[in-house]
Amino acid sequence: MNVRSLRIPEQLEKALQLVEDEERIEEASAMRKLMVMGFDSYLSALYREGRLGLRDVARHLKIPLAEAMDRMAELGVGGNLGAADVLPALQRFDRAARGGVEALDAQPALATGTKSGTAISEPRETYGSGDAKAQGRAVPARRQRPRARR
Repeated sequence: MNVRSLRIPEQLEKALQLVEDEERIEEASAMRKLMVMGFDSYLSALYREGRLGLRDVARHLKIPLAEAMDRMAELGVGGNLGAADVLPALQRFDRAARGGVEALDAQPALATGTKSGTAISEPRETYGSGDAKAQGRAVPARRQRPRARR
C-alpha cells in the first residue's frame, strides 16, 4: 500500500469523524472507506453517462461482471441500454421463433451448423404432425448435424 500526504478541508474532516464514530474504525480506515465509496460513485456516473461499459467498471473494480452489475444496481444505476438498443434484438428473436432457421439467414454465424461454416439443412418439424402449424402455433425446428467425415 502506498502512503500519501494530503490536505483535508474542514468539511471532509467532519465527514471522516462521522464515519469513524458510526463504523467504530480508525481514521485511516475511514479515509480508505470513503475513497472506495467515492470511486464507486465516480465509476457509476461514468457508466450512467455511457462513457464506460459494464466490463470496464468490473475491470476497474477488479470484480466479476455479475458483481459489477449488482454494485451498479445498489448505487441506483440501471443498465445503459435503452429500449431502442434492445428492440432490434428482440425483433430478430421473434422472427427466428416464427420462421425457424430461415429467419436467421441474415445472421450467418447463427445459421451455420458447425465451426467450419457448413450450412445446416432445412428445418423439420419435431413435435407431432402439421396440426400445430395449421393452428398457427410455432413448431420448433431442429438443426441436423452434418455427418462426420471418415
